[in-house]
Amino acid sequence: MRNQTMALGAALLLAVGVNAQATTPRAIHSENGMHHCISITDEAAWTSLGLKPDQMTRVKAIQAECVKACAAMTAEEKAKQEPGTMDKHEEQIKAVLTSEQYTNWRNWCAAKANTKAEKQKTNEPELKK
Repeated sequence: MRNQTMALGAALLLAVGVNAQATTPRAIHSENGMHHCISITDEAAWTSLGLKPDQMTRVKAIQAECVKACAAMTAEEKAKQEPGTMDKHEEQIKAVLTSEQYTNWRNWCAAKANTKAEKQKTNEPELKK
């Protein structure tokens, strides 16, 4: 089982590494323009980046704090404060990850956003002209 996990992680890193050459990292935005990659990154994604146990613990704590902070906001507060909150937590994650891990994470986020956008595009009904 561990060998399969290691192989999967290596394959994902290779794919991300190849993708990294073709794309540049960019912020991932939700429908209202807020960065949300922190909240959608799951343990498998973090593991695939090769995080050490202490990094994993720290990243999960940052994620939990971010989700809690955003959940406590009203809609009005989210509109005003969420971008700064997300930026703060992303900077904390950046400080935990190595440069390569951070770049690979941002590429993973971009791939997720592109997949979501493509899925939404194919599910939208065509507008009549």
